[in-house]
Amino acid sequence: MLSETDAPFEPVDLGQQSSEEFNRERLLSHLGKPMDSPVEEQELTYFLRNMTKVREGANAEKQEEIERFQQLQNELLKLTGVKVYRIGRTQIEAYVLGWTPEQHLAGLKTRQVET
Repeated sequence: MLSETDAPFEPVDLGQQSSEEFNRERLLSHLGKPMDSPVEEQELTYFLRNMTKVREGANAEKQEEIERFQQLQNELLKLTGVKVYRIGRTQIEAYVLGWTPEQHLAGLKTRQVET
């Protein structure tokens, strides 16, 4: 993930979860986070907007990077109800989560620093 940390994406599987009963509190509890942790929800396309945007004049290396992020986005959009949950303020843990056909809440996690 491109930010001040350039942290990697890591796979995450939170097991079988009912999408009807899933909420902010369940997420924080499952992750072992304090219930008063700030959580911001974002759409995946918004979250990856700076990495997937085609820029005029981009060199071949940058264009390949953009295409990889576009492919990643397309794969993540195959999950049902995919959303990004950003936990924290300056040191942020970001979880891109959605439901698999087996009703597992799965996706990717990364870290971001915003100063």
